[in-house]
Amino acid sequence: RLHRAYNFSIMSDKEQDLLAKRLKEIASEYEAEWDWRKEIANLSEYVIDKKREGNPIVSAGILDEMERPKDAYRIFPIVPEGKLTIIYGDGESYKTYLALLFAHMSQVPDLPWGNLGVKPARTPTRALWLDYETDQWDIDDRTKRLKRGFGIDVPLFIDYLYRTQPVAETLPELHRLVTQRGSNLLIIDSMGAAMGGNPNDNEQALRLTSGLRSFGLTSIVIDHIRKDEMGGGTNRPIGAVYKFYIALAVWFAKKSRMDSRTGGEVGLTQKKGNSNARFDPLGFRFDFDNNKGSTMVSPTSAYNIPDVAAEQPLNKRLWAALDQPKTVKELALELYGDEVDKDA
Repeated sequence: RLHRAYNFSIMSDKEQDLLAKRLKEIASEYEAEWDWRKEIANLSEYVIDKKREGNPIVSAGILDEMERPKDAYRIFPIVPEGKLTIIYGDGESYKTYLALLFAHMSQVPDLPWGNLGVKPARTPTRALWLDYETDQWDIDDRTKRLKRGFGIDVPLFIDYLYRTQPVAETLPELHRLVTQRGSNLLIIDSMGAAMGGNPNDNEQALRLTSGLRSFGLTSIVIDHIRKDEMGGGTNRPIGAVYKFYIALAVWFAKKSRMDSRTGGEVGLTQKKGNSNARFDPLGFRFDFDNNKGSTMVSPTSAYNIPDVAAEQPLNKRLWAALDQPKTVKELALELYGDEVDKDA
């Protein structure tokens, strides 16, 4: 192998020139003569032609297991490879931060991301962020804060695109951009604006999800929660039900009620996973240091968040509560809270 896995835009002459120059420098050490620029151009044309051909008919049920992709997940166990994942929750539940973290982990999986309970695929991929919520400066600031928080000393960036039009209305443009940038991961913030119009319209939801499927890429879409009659939050995504049915994986982000100005915790609970049994909830702690301009993300038990723990089976709550020695009374208080007579 002359070079590590490398992402480049197959539509960019500049990026092809840079890669060819680098390969020529490395190959010179082995006295290898090769027209790298020509080979990269041929490879780029081949990829574009294959993309235009679409997918062939296959015989499902007798497929060769040796041809199965090595990485079933872009981010295990949250984001399946090549499928749509929805992460939804109330406002300020760190959904954008989590999606941005997963995007950077996907692009540079060999960096020291720590033991967060999630694992990026071994093959790096380029991400494209479609933003309907904020602007490039916010994503730039969050990226720099994560870079400082994790102590990363290499460039960390993400392809960013400010959006106002629904995805379904701009598919040719987006297909061109995905091809140009060599993107294999799309992140959309957020689903309602990307749909356009009425968030309860199932037809618009189908247009969005069908459009995403046409890319043949891994997608992470951020969504919000439905409000109840009293104006409070529920544990269901807002609007059309079809988006919930079409997504392969759906995760609910619930933050702790004990958040402070310097940090907080969020639990991710899987609400849907077609291909397997549901995974246990995952917990993440965010610590913000405004003096250093950094954001650190570390693992925590999702069972520390009462609203997450309350939805789990008693046996799992019991095992989580026994992570440290406890008296029977302490255990009862942790599992049942106010239902226990504290004076007993």
